[in-house]
Amino acid sequence: MVPWHPALVHFPIALAGAAALFELLAIGFHRDEYERSALIALGAAALMAIVAAVSGTAQEEAVSHLPGIAATLDMHETLGTLSAVLLGAVALAGLYLYLKGRLPQKLYLAVLLALSILLLTTGHWGGRLVYYYGAGTPNILP
Repeated sequence: MVPWHPALVHFPIALAGAAALFELLAIGFHRDEYERSALIALGAAALMAIVAAVSGTAQEEAVSHLPGIAATLDMHETLGTLSAVLLGAVALAGLYLYLKGRLPQKLYLAVLLALSILLLTTGHWGGRLVYYYGAGTPNILP
């Protein structure tokens, strides 16, 4: 099995950060182009988070036998699922509010920053899987 998960997980992290940056620019420069860019980046982050979560679930069986890995794997999986769900919900809510002309930009920016922190935390737990337990490294994969 090709380990796609490590390559895919960086997209939602980068795209959510880009969405926050675009939202900050939209607030600072009062430009609708930045607002639309933030919404597009967040939508792409949500889609890539789903793809990353599916690829992680597919990879889970290959590493779940490692001694002591269960709690860290569960934490990473829980945070990854939460991240994907929240990204999707915030993307849909943001699009709806934008189309209605009622998007609270500063609140939206705060939510985007919180989502970015959640994604970084999820990545931290994924990194623990690799660097502490060797999950996904060539000597572990079948």
